[in-house]
Amino acid sequence: MVGIGLEWIGQGTGWGGTNHMEAGGFVKSHDGIEHPNLQFHMFPGMLAEQSAMDPRGHGYQLHVGPMRPTSVGELGLKTASAFDAPWIDPKALSTEHDMQEMRDCVSAARNIFAQDAFKPFADGEAAPGTNADIDAFIRANAASAYHPCGTCRMGPATDPLAVVDSTTLKLHGGVEGLHVLDASLMPSIISGNLNGCVIMMAEKGSDLIRKTL
Repeated sequence: MVGIGLEWIGQGTGWGGTNHMEAGGFVKSHDGIEHPNLQFHMFPGMLAEQSAMDPRGHGYQLHVGPMRPTSVGELGLKTASAFDAPWIDPKALSTEHDMQEMRDCVSAARNIFAQDAFKPFADGEAAPGTNADIDAFIRANAASAYHPCGTCRMGPATDPLAVVDSTTLKLHGGVEGLHVLDASLMPSIISGNLNGCVIMMAEKGSDLIRKTL
């Protein structure tokens, strides 16, 4: 590891010069849907972040997940103190729609790895196992991809689910002078990673907030 680090620092090359996940993509699990609903990240190695699977040895894998899950979680306050962290229950995979899309992820990944380009490198599947094992594997290994959004959605005051006004980003009632400007504003999940969208929202939203000051 020292050698890898020195090569990257000195020359910007070698194993340290890559995040090893440059390859990825978006696909549709079936015809008839408007936008790609599954995302892939190709990883040229064996990695088990939250799994009991033994990652030792050579291999490669696809990290897969649905873009617009329908499971709805809950967020609340533990105490009246602003210094105490809230309680969060994402209720992941609580709908059959989300479980089916996770199964579709496995099916699509297997289809990709079955292509001729991978045959020289294939030596059998390490996981998730037989079709009967897929649901148990998903529930044991699925994890958040760190892109939560939509807990403080924009919308008019007449929308019972809207938390902030879509023209000023001010909280609907209760607290004066409070604006919200982050990924929680999204009224629905986007079909992609949130970073670019949040930057755009920050640029536009900061102008909206300045007009109210």
